[in-house]
Amino acid sequence: MTDAILIKLAQYQTETRNQKKELKTYSQKLLDREEEMKEIKKEYEEKIKLLKDEIAFKDKMIKSLNTKPKKRKVKKNED
Repeated sequence: MTDAILIKLAQYQTETRNQKKELKTYSQKLLDREEEMKEIKKEYEEKIKLLKDEIAFKDKMIKSLNTKPKKRKVKKNED
């Protein structure tokens, strides 16, 4: 093999090695992003649940305040 071919082969090997490193880095970034998205989704679902509970409680309180007042039975005095 000539020197030019060996140099070209070394360049390709270096390029391949660098691409593998980049792929590994990108894969790790994707995994990290996926984990972050899972955590954010979990927090979001917890907050939504809290808001739903709060709304249900407030609706219950509003309904209890809006109930019709009971009519009093008044005794008539018979003289």
